Amino acid sequence: MLKWGCCASDSLAMARELECPTCDAPLVLQGDEKTGDEVFCTTCGAPSLLKLNEDRDEIYAEEDY
Repeated sequence: MLKWGCCASDSLAMARELECPTCDAPLVLQGDEKTGDEVFCTTCGAPSLLKLNEDRDEIYAEEDY
């Protein structure tokens, strides 16, 4: 589980691999992504938005259809 220690707009450089919400494959982040950025699954090609769950203070990927 990714824990976030600063601002939602900061880089996700220390983020671990998140899972694709469509196919559960790892979403490999390059390190310069920010919350609100669109990323694509390399397995199924589905677009996802990186979001911050403020209640749990963690980053997650949400389907972007």
